[in-house]
Amino acid sequence: MFWLVLSVFLFLFGCSASARFSSEKEKRLRAIDEEIEWLEEKQRGYEAKALRHEMLADRLQFRSGQYVIAKQHWEIAEKYRGLSREVAEKIARLKKEKQELLQKTAAKKMTQNHAFPTRLTSIF
Repeated sequence: MFWLVLSVFLFLFGCSASARFSSEKEKRLRAIDEEIEWLEEKQRGYEAKALRHEMLADRLQFRSGQYVIAKQHWEIAEKYRGLSREVAEKIARLKKEKQELLQKTAAKKMTQNHAFPTRLTSIF
């Protein structure tokens, strides 16, 4: 009787720990998705600002006496493009982290599913 109660307790404890662990992973996955979305918006903003300054520089370069100002706008555009590249790298790292987390979750589910037989086969 003692062993039966102990085995039931361990089984239930294992299930609750597993559920808690997957809940933490789900929270982390949601947080990664939200951060990726926010960074993608930020990246689009940097690209838009870079394009605006680049177009302004392209227009100003042919006006007399405006070449220096045009050069400043090209430099500003390049700074925004650099920021956009940094954000793209962060996005790539987060996507890689998300993929690794999903693979670990899938691998854990596979081992959990195959740890115990799901049905008993007949010996007969």
